[in-house]
Amino acid sequence: MDWADIFGGSSEKTTNPREIFALLDKDARFEFLRDVQADILDGWYQKRDQRDDVVKLDTGGGKTTSGLLMLQSSLNEDIYPAVYLTPDKYLTEQVIAEAKALGIEATDDEDDPRIRVGSAVYVTNIFKLFNGRSIFGVGRAGAKLPIGAIIIDDAHACLATVSNQYRIRLKPDHDAYSEIASLFESALKRQSMAATMAIMAGDPQEYLEVPFWDVQEKAESLLKILYRHRETKDLMFSLPLLEDNLRLCRVVISGGEIEIEPLFPIPSMIPSFQNAKRRIYMSATLADDSVFVTHFGATPETLRNPVTPNVANAMGDRMILLPREINRELTRQDIKALLVDLASERRCCRTLAMKDSHYESMQLDGRHEQARARPLPHHQLV
Repeated sequence: MDWADIFGGSSEKTTNPREIFALLDKDARFEFLRDVQADILDGWYQKRDQRDDVVKLDTGGGKTTSGLLMLQSSLNEDIYPAVYLTPDKYLTEQVIAEAKALGIEATDDEDDPRIRVGSAVYVTNIFKLFNGRSIFGVGRAGAKLPIGAIIIDDAHACLATVSNQYRIRLKPDHDAYSEIASLFESALKRQSMAATMAIMAGDPQEYLEVPFWDVQEKAESLLKILYRHRETKDLMFSLPLLEDNLRLCRVVISGGEIEIEPLFPIPSMIPSFQNAKRRIYMSATLADDSVFVTHFGATPETLRNPVTPNVANAMGDRMILLPREINRELTRQDIKALLVDLASERRCCRTLAMKDSHYESMQLDGRHEQARARPLPHHQLV
């Protein structure tokens, strides 16, 4: 019997994510891909050799499934380890559950050997990658866990976390606070003697930024102070990301806190991320792609054509209106009447939701209105 005739004569794994989906041993709820998912996967697959890609798909459009299929495609192409980053640990659990239902091997155990041999996707949160003791390696230590392909899911939600990880905050009770305040006291006095006195007296409302040239001049002295306290909880996860770049940092001193941070995060301090072959940023609401350049070091030229669904109604901006915050005299009935008239005039169909003493929903199509009970978010009109 010629098994090559039966199985096609090739053991090569497919790399097309849509074909991968068809071959997976998955739950019945994954009977087929949505049109928007198919569009996203086709668009990404055609340009997958591009190092940085932005994928835009509305919340509820199936980003998680699409992202897992992209990473499985990369694994089948021998691009590994494959890493799926989420904004927090709760979403990490959701991604692992979806991977299991989809039939894709995934784990959140950093010591799982399947990660390094490319047989499972490593799912973790953004904190694990961007911190001064990252398991992926930091700065001069080099890459400890390399990255072949990485997805940053809900990238818009991860931006604030990344910026915060590159920020040092020291309260007055920290031993380094008084030393740093003394180091830059003369620089502060040149700006305002009164404000400096208030800061030194512990007034949290007063603050001054140390001039850039003073930071440049005293960067070595600043590093010596911070280095002496490097094992404290306020510095152990942030200082390694900044210690070689203090000359580029802003230093703001108030009576209640000292903040030290660069103008933008420095992704090159995480060599694994910097050298990853594929970096995919998935977003539902981000309109300004420039933050991928400033915060993640993406190449501007590669972000001009994000991957989006082919249908225009798959993407949109959200606007939440709170009319009674503007005019307290408006009643629920006033707002309903306004929306009924507007829907009728525009001949559109929209779902309107308001919360007052009970839950209610109205569906308007310009010809009739219908109300039905339904739990809705608190204090929102959507």
